[in-house]
Amino acid sequence: NGDVQSCRGFTWYTDAKCASDLLLAEEDRSKINGFTDARLFRGTSTRVERYTGREVLKKQVSMHRLTLTDLKADTTYVYKVGDAGRGIWSEQGTFHTADPEDIFHFIVVADSQGEDEQDFLLSAQTLRRAMKTVPEAGFLIHMGDFVQSYSSEGSFENFTEWQQFFTTAQTELMHTTIMPVAGNHDMTRNVFGNQFALDKLTPVGADTETGAYYAVNYANTCFIVLNTNEGYQNGNGRISEQQVEWLKYTATLAERQGAKWKILLLHRGIFSFGRHMDHEDIIALRAQLAPLISDLGIDLVLQGHDHVYMRSKVLAKSASGQVIPQVNGVKVVKENFKGEKIDFTVNPSGTTYIIPNLIGSQFGFRKTSRTVQVYPVADYKSEDNDEPIFAGISIDGNRLIYRAYAYDREGNGQVKEIDRYAILKDEKLMFGSRFYMRSSIMARMLMFPEIMWKLKRLAVDSEV
Repeated sequence: NGDVQSCRGFTWYTDAKCASDLLLAEEDRSKINGFTDARLFRGTSTRVERYTGREVLKKQVSMHRLTLTDLKADTTYVYKVGDAGRGIWSEQGTFHTADPEDIFHFIVVADSQGEDEQDFLLSAQTLRRAMKTVPEAGFLIHMGDFVQSYSSEGSFENFTEWQQFFTTAQTELMHTTIMPVAGNHDMTRNVFGNQFALDKLTPVGADTETGAYYAVNYANTCFIVLNTNEGYQNGNGRISEQQVEWLKYTATLAERQGAKWKILLLHRGIFSFGRHMDHEDIIALRAQLAPLISDLGIDLVLQGHDHVYMRSKVLAKSASGQVIPQVNGVKVVKENFKGEKIDFTVNPSGTTYIIPNLIGSQFGFRKTSRTVQVYPVADYKSEDNDEPIFAGISIDGNRLIYRAYAYDREGNGQVKEIDRYAILKDEKLMFGSRFYMRSSIMARMLMFPEIMWKLKRLAVDSEV
């Protein structure tokens, strides 16, 4: 909830009224002194009513919020939440602030979407395995649909399901940081914003009734999170013009400030072979976003919603305005990178779209369509599509390495890598990096003159 090197946001709930206290210590010092040198922070507490299920049973709980600032970069902290006056504390959690260097790792999951505790125990089991497989991950991206039950009218939120998601995976979640995306099953009125501390990231004036859109700059990467639930709110599948303008502005500003990578996160996938691919709302959203994503030079689009595994070909807008595969001039080089032979796609001239299946239990959403053309490279076969999948992504300067893992949760418990994709941005092949970057930025400016005017008003002085 703020700068990733110096800030962290916390939200937690208690049944009883109590203080909103947090004890914080640097991990290295806590190993010697425990929490005796810990600093005490106090957040805010609000007593609220929450609906617990379709029976519209109400429950009184306390919602606690706190944002830490002025933290040290590249530092592991330990913490507990509770009530200092009563001496009541949670189990110990940890988090690690971002390193200013351009090397980091993260995990991507989608659609836990449980209806009961058993469902959430299974998704928690998968999350536990993901964190064991990618232990160096600094944070976790969840692509939405945390829960199953929702109400577009806001008549209930099923607080019980949200509780079950967080409590079954509490051990794992207390040792990472979540970057959440709002799914359509999470869009009961204002509920998403009540679960996650995003207030310092959400644009002023943004509609947060069905979710949130926001951006996070992490080292050399700009993560842009969309709220595709606005499409349901608007009734036409498309996100609001306000969110579109914010997307243009955010992506252009990121490039102006020297971001090497731009990664877009959205729940409702616009390229897929899942069952929603030819629904009217997805067709409308694809028509609205796909050309714009190409124009903005987005490197990677991570999606959810369809409960299938897919990685697309590199897609870009053609002269006719259609977003199609880029098949000519694709260069792949093999490198021995950190002791591992990896095939890198060099300077791809478009965007790759990925859906990482799900970590929950609702498999079997795959379909084919005669009305919508999709362009998959990685096609996890339907007979294998009953295993949860998670992804690990590493960014190391001008290299991005994506790996997808299938987890044999119901069988031998083994994890196997099922897909890999790597990108190398070789500036030597871009006519010189400064020339290329300036040309790219100018192209965006000419394409979106209103954005250039806004950037001039901000007087951004960063040199690319």
